[in-house]
Amino acid sequence: MNDTLNKRKKITQILAEETGGKSYKAHKYSLDSDRSSLEYNETEDRTFVWKKRGETDPPITYKSLETRAKFLAERDEQVLTYFLDGSRHVYKVDDMAYTQSGDRSVIYPTIAGQVGVGICKRIDKKMMPEALTKEIVLSVPGIADPSGKGGFFEALSVKLNDSNELARIKQCGHF
Repeated sequence: MNDTLNKRKKITQILAEETGGKSYKAHKYSLDSDRSSLEYNETEDRTFVWKKRGETDPPITYKSLETRAKFLAERDEQVLTYFLDGSRHVYKVDDMAYTQSGDRSVIYPTIAGQVGVGICKRIDKKMMPEALTKEIVLSVPGIADPSGKGGFFEALSVKLNDSNELARIKQCGHF
């Protein structure tokens, strides 16, 4: 593929050409909103149990921290120095069909996301940014590798990262 032309194409176009998939140019939407939701079999047990706990002594009842908080507030030293915060946004950007055995096509969603993590540092009761990392993540199924050989997704990643469209997206800060 001509690299100059590749730089002008939309990411979904590059994906379709490189993977041999058929793009349906589906409606793009955020999976973080209430509008779109993933549906599951409602008869399934949807409970979740933590396998590990963060507490040394798991709480049995309410534990008041008022005395400890007053003690720490009276001290002039800061207790916490670094703070970590993050966000993520997930989008369904396309539906892509891939041919499986027997020449039947199966449609998979193409999911993209933005992940941001920031670290703040407090010095003398003043907050300052310490570090910020932002990444764009693209999820495609394993069947998207037409060759089945190792290194395909790494090469695809290089092509996508080299596209003008991805540079534009990163510059805008959103999809």
